[in-house]
Amino acid sequence: MSEDYDYIIVGQGLAGTCLAYSLMQHGMRILVIDESQGHSASKIAAGLFNPITGRNMVLTWQAEKLFSYLPLFYKSLQKLLNRQFFNIIPIYRPFYNVKEQNRWMSEVSDRRYSSFVKAVFDTSQHLEYLEDPFGGMLIKNAGYVNVPTLLHHFNEYLNELGMIKDEVFDIKKLELNSHHVVYKDYTARKVIFCEGPVGVSNYLFKSVGYRPVKGEILLVKAQNIPKWIISKGIFILPGNEELVVGATYDRNDQGWNTTTSAGAWLENKLTNLYHSNYKIVSQRAGIRPTIIDRRPVIGIHPSFSPIGIFNGLGTKGVSLAPYFAEQFVQHLLHGVPLEKEVDVKRFF
Repeated sequence: MSEDYDYIIVGQGLAGTCLAYSLMQHGMRILVIDESQGHSASKIAAGLFNPITGRNMVLTWQAEKLFSYLPLFYKSLQKLLNRQFFNIIPIYRPFYNVKEQNRWMSEVSDRRYSSFVKAVFDTSQHLEYLEDPFGGMLIKNAGYVNVPTLLHHFNEYLNELGMIKDEVFDIKKLELNSHHVVYKDYTARKVIFCEGPVGVSNYLFKSVGYRPVKGEILLVKAQNIPKWIISKGIFILPGNEELVVGATYDRNDQGWNTTTSAGAWLENKLTNLYHSNYKIVSQRAGIRPTIIDRRPVIGIHPSFSPIGIFNGLGTKGVSLAPYFAEQFVQHLLHGVPLEKEVDVKRFF
């Protein structure tokens, strides 16, 4: 006996979770298909959201839109699941030199940054465990999402509602019709692929310019736990008695195993920045689904209207997923145009 849905979502990483929740908020009947034991970068992600990023400290693309929407979204999801996973913590970015210090002493008055800069320090903050001789900048409206916790409890929620199937999606069993899809015993208006790096092998979107990036992190047991997230070349994310340290960016190695070279690189960076006793507990690796133009890929297949994609969130998925999930839902339900920079049509 067939079951009818509005949308079938393939993948329950961060992208699939946010899209599923947004669709449910609009009363859509969904089915998520996800292999719980499969590889997923979301399951090991540190989950940072930071409005000012990079070696040159520039405002994140679409920062005003993204960072005004994401706390509303995650707090709403927290309330639904009755679980804490959204954490607002300032990020302290030590300056590299006096030139950088001088730049931000003047830049802080720029209205573009007023929503995101809490303070600029021209002297060390005298944290005995931290290397910051030139002072630094404290970034507000930043923090992290405990992504594994979010995914786990949203999975449980979907299970309770009978809205998720734990299996590998077999694309060979997908039947395309002009106005709907059939998959095994399920029919739906559309199927949306939220596959992460697995999407590279999806023949329906073979023209999409994927450029996956491997990232590795360390879990570290530490003596001194910073009160802020530290970001300078690497990030140091404080926990109770543990730090998450990351992350590497490797475009050549597409394996899911950890590497000694990445571990050594992270440890060297940590030692130069963080002057305190610590012990490495474990190392983890994941493949981020990034795109050649560093923008998400969202929308409906130009040749097959019942097929869609929500992928390519890359290294800033926690910031991008809520806003663009809702934008995609508005496009699906009301025909609101997608922003051209993210529309999948740019690859066709």
